[in-house]
Amino acid sequence: MDSTSTNARQGFDSTKLSATRDDIMPAAIRMSTVFGPSATSEPRMIEPDLNKMIWSRCGMVHLSGVGRGKPIVVLPGLAGGSRMLEPLIAELAKQYRVYWFDWAGEGRSFALEALRQDDHPTRLLADVLDAIPEPSVSVLGISYGGCVALDLAQHMPGKIERLILTGTPGKLEHAWASRLVHRVLTRIPLRPDSAFLNQFFRILMGDQTRDSIIEQFVAECVWSTDQAMMARRLDWLMSFELSESIRNMLIPTTILTGARDVVVPPLCQEKLANALPESDMYVIQDAGHLGFLTHTKTYLNHIHRAMSNQPVAALSA
Repeated sequence: MDSTSTNARQGFDSTKLSATRDDIMPAAIRMSTVFGPSATSEPRMIEPDLNKMIWSRCGMVHLSGVGRGKPIVVLPGLAGGSRMLEPLIAELAKQYRVYWFDWAGEGRSFALEALRQDDHPTRLLADVLDAIPEPSVSVLGISYGGCVALDLAQHMPGKIERLILTGTPGKLEHAWASRLVHRVLTRIPLRPDSAFLNQFFRILMGDQTRDSIIEQFVAECVWSTDQAMMARRLDWLMSFELSESIRNMLIPTTILTGARDVVVPPLCQEKLANALPESDMYVIQDAGHLGFLTHTKTYLNHIHRAMSNQPVAALSA
């Protein structure tokens, strides 16, 4: 292992991205000049060749797919939905067949009212994977999405061939920032221009310098998710804990952690790596919880390595 704001409800001017210096802004984000803040009214960065609705035990889920090559399913985090992942998906689609969706209650996926008290994300993921026309897939889980993937893998691995996890804890016992966010989300109605949120978005990026372009992009993505839905997902995440059977899980797993991730610190992710018999872990220097946005090229290099089934080896980030 190597150890090495603006009101979000105003329209995001994505043309400003092109003016950002190359050494600060990852290429994938700078490509975002072709998509806007609305999934329904603006051109998007990705033109999927697969768009279909899937019935799950938690509601209807909109599944998308694009690209050719080895199949990989990208799972969004607690907030921001698949839109926050579009820059990463666009890069992955250059080499892989990429599938993605939104959790029930977000984007074009929705939870049936009668199922809102039983919208277990693991059941939803199992139903989505069953509907994907591939014999086996790799799964890239972002934060909350990684926990859902682990929960499924330890009980019903099914067609999961490989796991790639980023910002994913086995348990949030050391993640003070996550506990703080949970208390705020469940007690205080927040405005998208609140000082607390603006500061938290900077923490998510893990950068000591303020990058207003990425910050605004993240803010708009996050506020596409209803606060009550964030709180419900965080409730599930706070209760999430791996069983002892995870030590017998033989699915190859790559864990990517940002050195400046205070939401799910490297210590949390290191404990997870130590519990998994077939895992490797890499620490991305200067990256925070959203390192896949701020350090896209480095994350892609590690994902390509994992997808090529190269042997585990120390790799400097």
